[in-house]
Amino acid sequence: MKVLVLELEQETSHFNPDVTTRAGFTLLPGERLIRHFDDTNTYVAGSLDILRAEGIDVVPGYGASSVTSGGPVAAADVDAMTAAMLESVEASTDVDGVHICFHGAMAGVGEHDPEGRILERVRELVADRPIVCSFDLHG
Repeated sequence: MKVLVLELEQETSHFNPDVTTRAGFTLLPGERLIRHFDDTNTYVAGSLDILRAEGIDVVPGYGASSVTSGGPVAAADVDAMTAAMLESVEASTDVDGVHICFHGAMAGVGEHDPEGRILERVRELVADRPIVCSFDLHG
């Protein structure tokens, strides 16, 4: 069994007047996603550990991780990171499921639910294959 792993994390504070840009994210295409989180005390690493312990092949997709909370993410940057993530989904046609590690509290300039938009597109791309999401506990 193969599971595509994706990650997008940014905690938006609407009280922060500064727009967050893609420069504030660590971009993690492909294997960089796995290397970045392996052996860390994060829920992404926990997901990887559980998948592997169950004998499931992890297929790295795309990740984008902001280490600090910030203002809403610039619309063009949300779009660019979303496009990169969806390209990795389109390239992974042979997976049995998808696991997306979200923070759950991200907002873009003019968009309050980028995670929802991503989920809708991933569902269109993977049809009836399972999609599982994890979120930061307070997200």
